[in-house]
Amino acid sequence: MATLGPLAAYLQTPRTDTGRLQVSVLQELAAGALAAGASSIAVLGSVGGAAYLPVSMRKRVIAAVAEVVDGTVPLIAGVGAITTAEVEVNITTARDAGATVALLAPHSYEPLTGPEVLGLYREVAARHVLPVVAYHNPRTTRHRFSVAQLGELARMPGVVGFKDVAVAPHLIEPRLAATQQGLTHKQIKALDWGFSGEGYGAQILMSGADTWHSALAGILPGPCAQMAHLAVQSTRPRALGQAERLSAALTPIAVIAKNYGSIRVTHAIAQQLGIKIGSLPSPLRPLEGEVMGLLAAALGAIDTQVMPVPSSRRASRTGEMGEQSQSYRPRRAAQSH
Repeated sequence: MATLGPLAAYLQTPRTDTGRLQVSVLQELAAGALAAGASSIAVLGSVGGAAYLPVSMRKRVIAAVAEVVDGTVPLIAGVGAITTAEVEVNITTARDAGATVALLAPHSYEPLTGPEVLGLYREVAARHVLPVVAYHNPRTTRHRFSVAQLGELARMPGVVGFKDVAVAPHLIEPRLAATQQGLTHKQIKALDWGFSGEGYGAQILMSGADTWHSALAGILPGPCAQMAHLAVQSTRPRALGQAERLSAALTPIAVIAKNYGSIRVTHAIAQQLGIKIGSLPSPLRPLEGEVMGLLAAALGAIDTQVMPVPSSRRASRTGEMGEQSQSYRPRRAAQSH
């Protein structure tokens, strides 16, 4: 059984112009994603600007969202860093602040070799501080996971899933099959098979993946959650057709995000929606000019009925994803060392 559910919504990190964390805005984003029906919440990913944040702020981000989530869904926290020692500090900090799953990308200054990447995961996952989801993000890390490497990760105790990258819809199902080759049925079922890809949410879930990891879902949770809910209804052709239409409506925004970076685009969307998201971490600069007009047009094409809910709706999960969930319990319990 998948641990993260069909939609993992990745939140931005709202900051003031002086760099201080805007806790209330962050909690409103988390509450909105939960109310819309996100099945898990993620912080300190690429869209959250984790690489730009000090350890003290990372801890406050996790703790603020953990207060909203309150154990109802998995809380994923990015823990990547360029040394193993830093990763271990980050993962312990994440656990202590309330995260239930660690998202680990193989960051580096000097490009890592295959054995070095696998060694990082083996060492970190073996400590069982938190369940580890392996994050494939070649744009940032400059490391591309082969299916053979993912297969090795799948066999490591402490690794519970993947956030792979969907480079094209028609490649998702073959990559899943190739990665799972040689694994037992029990091993396959014990792992969460997830993909990122802002323009491919429906296709990811309709291709057999467990989870769509989405930065857009952190700022546009309504349409993203509705699409995810429809895409997993494999016995209902009408629902799948609706999911594909929603995916098509989000595609122009996904294309802009691919060209300009999800952190800049979600920041610009927040501004256009009137969310007090604050400033991007320097030296990043906000979008401006023609691209802002393109983004406004793309937003205008999305049904306002599935746009973000008011912040007054806290972490109730009754909504488009179905009945209210039970409290989440991680499949592999964290252990203190």
